[in-house]
Amino acid sequence: IPAPAHAVQLLMESGMVELFEFKRDIPPKSGSLSLPMSGLFHYALRVGRPIEEFIARAREENVPVSFIERGGKRTYFIQDPDGVYIEVKT
Repeated sequence: IPAPAHAVQLLMESGMVELFEFKRDIPPKSGSLSLPMSGLFHYALRVGRPIEEFIARAREENVPVSFIERGGKRTYFIQDPDGVYIEVKT
């Protein structure tokens, strides 16, 4: 984690819940997403198809799509109608 924070991971048989409490805002390193670091800013869902297909379909449906890039890997987010980011993974 690139900023002072407390973090916990709750591992389950078929998933994981990560909880973060950041001590300050984190500027984005690269990509098209600037995450606010206070309150609920995102949660993650696993999609049952290749991420590229899911992202293409979201864009076709005019769903806002953003990403951050870390270590050469992109993490994609879509936004719900209330503006909450949903991280999508395969």
